[in-house]
Amino acid sequence: VARLSRTHPQIDLQITTAFAGHLREWLYEGLLDASILFGVSDPGAVRVTPIATEKLWAMAPRDVGLSDVKPITVRDVAAHPLIVPARGHALRTLIDEATARAHVEPRISVQVNASRLAMRLVAGGHGWTILPAVCFTYGDVAATLSMAPLDDPQAVRDLILASPRSHRPAPATQVVTNALLGLLREAAQDGSWPSVNWRADAPATGHSPVRRGN
Repeated sequence: VARLSRTHPQIDLQITTAFAGHLREWLYEGLLDASILFGVSDPGAVRVTPIATEKLWAMAPRDVGLSDVKPITVRDVAAHPLIVPARGHALRTLIDEATARAHVEPRISVQVNASRLAMRLVAGGHGWTILPAVCFTYGDVAATLSMAPLDDPQAVRDLILASPRSHRPAPATQVVTNALLGLLREAAQDGSWPSVNWRADAPATGHSPVRRGN
């Protein structure tokens, strides 16, 4: 909002937040010009631009002492009750696939589709959870947790920029998405978006090339 208000104040900007399923539906119906999503199972209905991949991390109460420099196996994580999204959520699918690769059956403690609430439940001793590292930047919750990357190179989620195929992007839409990609790229570069592998060709931002695999 701040960047566009300086560079293109004439754009009528509307920001919508919702669960991924709702965003996909609105994209298909042409009600949104563009959306950031985590993977699309039926990309034929939308234009898709890969943005980045994020590694998944285990999160546990602080006294457990997980280390951000010591990966943990999915089997070790699954030895504890898990707080995970309900089935049908993209992150839950990734967690189910990771436990299947590890040949373990997870013990589900609570199902919740909000990452901040999942972290609060972890802090309250109700189990462990698996989330991307960026969630650990929620300062009000993160101080009560410890975290470690999953020792599974396939445990990643794909971030994409999606837009409807039903019409060509308007110039204003291109301006907004370019600004958004530029901001995301900067966040990947300066470390405020951790554990990400940048994939999109975003506009030049004046920073050094993005570090890979951090």
